[in-house]
Amino acid sequence: EFQLEQMNSVVKCKGRQDNERLLEMIDAVNDNSIDINEIIDTYFDRENYENWLLFNILMGNIDTTVQNFYLYSPLNGNRWYFIPWDSDDSLKRYERKLKGGSRQYDEWEMGISNYWGLMLHQRFLKNEKNREELRQKAREMHEWLNAESVDKLAQEYNALLEPYISQMPDIMYLQCTLEERNQVIAGLGKELEDNYRIFEESLEWLMPFFMFEAKESQDTLLFTWEEAYDFKAEDIRYHIWVSRYPDMSNPVVDQSGLEALSLEVPKTQLEAGTYYWKVTASTEDGRVMGALNELKVNDIYYPGVMKIEVG
Repeated sequence: EFQLEQMNSVVKCKGRQDNERLLEMIDAVNDNSIDINEIIDTYFDRENYENWLLFNILMGNIDTTVQNFYLYSPLNGNRWYFIPWDSDDSLKRYERKLKGGSRQYDEWEMGISNYWGLMLHQRFLKNEKNREELRQKAREMHEWLNAESVDKLAQEYNALLEPYISQMPDIMYLQCTLEERNQVIAGLGKELEDNYRIFEESLEWLMPFFMFEAKESQDTLLFTWEEAYDFKAEDIRYHIWVSRYPDMSNPVVDQSGLEALSLEVPKTQLEAGTYYWKVTASTEDGRVMGALNELKVNDIYYPGVMKIEVG
C-alpha cells in the first residue's frame, strides 16, 4: 500500500489512474527468482519489446533508456507495450559532431550496452537465447531498414522541404550552412549501417557498470564500483585513476590490474580539495569498457567520471 502511494506520487497516467498493475510488473522484473523470459511473456509482448529496442538501436535514438516512450497497457489486458515517442535523436550522431558541443559520448552509449543500466533490459540481454533472437530480428529488420531505404526517404523528404528551408525565415534558424545540412543528409544511410554494425559488435562487448560514491574516513578514501559483465565470462581487471582534473591528466592515483571492486587509498596521498576519479574494466583479449556515470564540469560532460571532496 505504501509502495502504491509512492508510485502514484511520481507516475502520471495518461489514461485510467491505476498503478497496481505497473507496480506488479516492476516487482516481477526486480525479482531474480523469476526467470526473465517468464516475465517477458507474462507482462510484455515479446515482439513489440524486441522491435522497439532494435529500432531505437539501429536508428541511434539513444535517449530512450528512461524516457521518450510510453508504456501502454490496455484496460482488458495484462501486458505492457512500448510505444515510441520523441525520436528527434535518431540518426543524429554525425550532426552532433558537425555542430560540436560539450557533450561527450562514451562507447557504451551505442548498441545494446546503452540499455544495460536498466534492470529489464539487462536481465533480458544476459540470456544468450534472447541475444541470438535479437541478432536474427535485427537482420530481418535490416532488410527494410538500411542505407538504401533511409537515403531514398531522406531524398524524397528533402525534395519537399529544401525550397522552404533555403529561404527566410527558415534558413535563419537552420543552425548550420546549407552545405553542412547536405552533408548530414548524405550521411544518414551510412549512419544507419554504422549503427547496425555497432549493434552486432556490441553483442560481444563488455557491459558497462556503475561507480558508487567514494567514502572518506579519518585515514582513507574508499573507491568502489559495480562488477562489469562479460558475455564470454572472461576474467575482468579494473583500472582506476584519481586526478585533480576531470580528464584524468596528471593522476595522483593510477592503478591497473585490480581484481577487486574497490580500492582504499591513504589520505596522505591526497591533499585537501576537489578530485575526480574514473574506472575502466578490461579483459585479457583487449576489450575495454567504462562506467555508466557521467559528470558535468564547467559545462563540459565527462563520461565515466565522478567527483569527491577531500577534507
